[in-house]
Amino acid sequence: MEEMLSNVAGARQVFERWMEWEPDEQAWHSYINMELRYKEIDRARSIYERYVMVHPEVKNWVKFAKFEERQSNTGTVCTISYGNLEWKFREREILWE
Repeated sequence: MEEMLSNVAGARQVFERWMEWEPDEQAWHSYINMELRYKEIDRARSIYERYVMVHPEVKNWVKFAKFEERQSNTGTVCTISYGNLEWKFREREILWE
């Protein structure tokens, strides 16, 4: 509702209070997508960082890595470590180490 009223700051406050309850994955994606609609890449990245701490499943780390891949220049490698595993994404290529 806040976003529909062009009150982005108010929408952020609502989302932040909601995230304190550690909601399901869809709630986090809604927040991330709102920030992306306003081209707030750094804010979206920060939310992703918190999201994968709350929902540390591998599929979520991969989503985070793919997000980073979309934000980088072609050829840039994004490395995200999860436990003893490490993923490197480069131009749609996943390298396991």
